[in-house]
Amino acid sequence: MNDLSYPIGAAPASSPALPEQRSAAIAALRSFPAELSGAVAGLGDTQLDTPYREEAGLFGP
Repeated sequence: MNDLSYPIGAAPASSPALPEQRSAAIAALRSFPAELSGAVAGLGDTQLDTPYREEAGLFGP
């Protein structure tokens, strides 16, 4: 059985962000709520309540 706690692997270490990278990351975070709302706008309660994998509870495995 695979450990599904971290399905994409460990996060790589990175150097400190440059000002341009920081600005881009902040812009992405600011726009995310609206993008997420748009992505799920047509989904019903049943679809929204479906876990992405069976073992996952409300707050993880």
